[in-house]
Parts: sequence; structure tokens; C-alpha cells
Amino acid sequence: MAALIERHDSASDWHPVVAVNAAGSRVPLVCFHPVGGNVLCYRDLAEALGPDQPVYMVQSYGLEEGQPLHASVEAMTGAYLAAMRGVVPEGPVALAGWSFGGLLAWEAACQLHRLGVDVRAVIVLDGVAVPDVVRELLRKDESDYLAALFDEMGMIDAGPCAR
Repeated sequence: MAALIERHDSASDWHPVVAVNAAGSRVPLVCFHPVGGNVLCYRDLAEALGPDQPVYMVQSYGLEEGQPLHASVEAMTGAYLAAMRGVVPEGPVALAGWSFGGLLAWEAACQLHRLGVDVRAVIVLDGVAVPDVVRELLRKDESDYLAALFDEMGMIDAGPCAR
């Protein structure tokens, strides 16, 4: 039983692109993760859009140990677009993103446009107005990033810890 558990733990089926609803006749909607990397924030939206709306969500690399981290929004988006091939149907697509996800959706639209892909819509929800702030967050190490995130949410005082 232990060998079975170890084999299951080592064989992750994680993928950055999650098909929430692959069926439907409408233009597929691809939702990009906010700064926390998780896509659960789009669950109610996907349900409200109904069964005729194909919905795909792009979650962040780095949520599991050993996954690559990307140095720029452009590199991150390029990796997501590569992962979308074979998962999201080719052809017209609509892109959406909340907060930092809006920046990713916009960059994805730019990269797809250069490739000649028909991008029908870019939906930015509460977008980041100054991407430099986000870029600075992405340069932080994990402890500084989490401290800044918790501080911004008002959850804890994320000042320096005494050692």
C-alpha cells in the first residue's frame, strides 16, 4: 500500500490549463489566474455562463514543488500558451483575467494576435493599472512575496521577524 501511495504522490497529473467545461458551441473563454495563482475565483462565473459556454482556466506554474517559475509576464504567458495547445480548441478564443490575470490575458492576446489567432475579446476585471508593481512582486523570494501579499490583504502585520 505504501508503494502505491508513493507512486501516486510522484505521478502528478497537474496541468496549468484546466478544462472546466470543454463542451458548448460558443467561443471558448480562457480565464487567467490572479496574483495568487489559483483559479477557484472563476468557479461561480463558469457556472453562471452555463453549459453552452466552453471555459478553460489557466493556473500558475509554481503551485507544486519543482514547477518552473518564469522571470517575466511575457515568459509566463508564453508557457501558458504552449500548454493551451491541444487543450483549448484552435480558432477564435476569448480571454479574461481578474487583477494580475488581466495583465496575463492582455499579454496572451498580444502574443496570439502576432501568431494570427482570432482573439474575439479580452476581458479585464479589476485590472492592474501599473504592471511595474506586479513585476516587483514577482521578483521577490517566497517569504517576501507571502509577507507582501498578507500585508496587502490586511491579514497580518508582515514586518520583519525577530530571529
